[in-house]
Amino acid sequence: MKKLSGKFGVLRKITEEQIERWSKELMQILRQTIENEAVFIDEYVEQLKRLNPGISNEELSRKIIWRKSLKASGVGAICNLGGFITLPVTMPAELYWCFKIQAQMVLGIACLYGWNIHDEDMATDILLVMVGNAAINVIGKAGARIGQDLAKKAVSNFITREMMKKINRILSRRIITKAGQKSLTSFAKLAPVVAVPIGAGIDLVGTRQIGKMALRFYKG
Repeated sequence: MKKLSGKFGVLRKITEEQIERWSKELMQILRQTIENEAVFIDEYVEQLKRLNPGISNEELSRKIIWRKSLKASGVGAICNLGGFITLPVTMPAELYWCFKIQAQMVLGIACLYGWNIHDEDMATDILLVMVGNAAINVIGKAGARIGQDLAKKAVSNFITREMMKKINRILSRRIITKAGQKSLTSFAKLAPVVAVPIGAGIDLVGTRQIGKMALRFYKG
């Protein structure tokens, strides 16, 4: 047990040292996803509408949420194959691909509700959705008041671009810290046979929660 405690301590130390770097990388992932994939997401949403005539935006959003959640679940399973032993290598990979999948999901839902997904402000939107209603406190500290409900219309009306820089930094660090703690404190990582289904389940549920928040955010 003492050896295990020591290993977890080293991993936590590594994560703390890398929080700032990974938070910057998260912003790069979001901006690259917006820049490189927004056009494809426009086409994907149009195709989704054609294949599902008469279905509401909310129902179409739920289809996107379910598909992306399954995809994130697959990433979680693959990245946990090595269990505790490969954690220092696989955690960054898992974070990278899950963030990318979740960003695509948020962009798809925003597009369904008619928002401009090519706008650079989308990076802030994605961070806000990932954090959920807890982001209201961060927005307040940045100098804006949007009430108790996190919605795109309120954010568009009350958050300036100058505020966005401060909000982005705080939220990206929070997301990285939370994701790191989730991965590092799970004893399921000790056994690959257990880590695979639990890793898949965590990413499935987490992505679905973000999808539901995105639906609330853009539906308003």
